[in-house]
Amino acid sequence: MGIVLISAYFASLSPLALFRALPGSIAQGLIWGLLALGVYITYKLLDFADLSVDGSFATGGAVAVSYTHLRAH
Repeated sequence: MGIVLISAYFASLSPLALFRALPGSIAQGLIWGLLALGVYITYKLLDFADLSVDGSFATGGAVAVSYTHLRAH
């Protein structure tokens, strides 16, 4: 049963679908690259541990969950 599912999955893959997903993937990679560059500059070049970039992920997640929770009720 598992082999059949795996072969069906690989048969459903399409090079055209991969090609259509490339612009979004490249854009997301550029955004993550800018974030990594900001962390690198603060840690290595300035010799200062600025954690505002790292903390913004947790703050953004908390705001998103709070907003979703408020909008659900």
